[in-house]
Amino acid sequence: FQAEDGIRDVERSRGLGDVYKRQSKGSAILLDTWGPETHAGHFCMKRKDWLRETLNTVDEDVFLFLHHNIVDTKIKPVDQIKLLDTSLLREVCNEFKDKIRFIFHGHCHLILNGSFSGIPFYSPRGTNHAAWPAFQEKKFLSSADLAETYSVIMVEDEDIMVHTIEFNYRGEIKNEGLPDYNTWDKNSKER
Repeated sequence: FQAEDGIRDVERSRGLGDVYKRQSKGSAILLDTWGPETHAGHFCMKRKDWLRETLNTVDEDVFLFLHHNIVDTKIKPVDQIKLLDTSLLREVCNEFKDKIRFIFHGHCHLILNGSFSGIPFYSPRGTNHAAWPAFQEKKFLSSADLAETYSVIMVEDEDIMVHTIEFNYRGEIKNEGLPDYNTWDKNSKER
């Protein structure tokens, strides 16, 4: 995930690049995790205080967006450049667990799902290249010739659906027929 400058709320960002935007199904908080001269993410006390203060002013569900991954992927080179200060973020997430409905991040260029302090998270593959989960690799980041992705997030009152769209896919898209069970060929299992 990468926030675009055109949606930054300058009054609320306090120069951190953080963003707070109210949406129809809750509030989106875009948290800047950039740090100088490193690919790893940072979450300092200033950002922690800003996030706590912002969460205290919001009286609805929050969707938290940040760039860097917050949970170890168990891929050593990827984990070396994750958000380094996760304990500070975890403190805030534990305090506001009932308010933070979902966390979205990027950085890894891997499709990832999981939870952080009991809060579900999702990460898309990325829009410019795809990584590969080389679990045995100890030194180098790995990539693969996979379709890049973006995500469509659909929020309802009680449900969240995240679709991963592989926008550079060049293969055939087939019509499988009707979803009606009675139209399926029982021998071939085709609809």
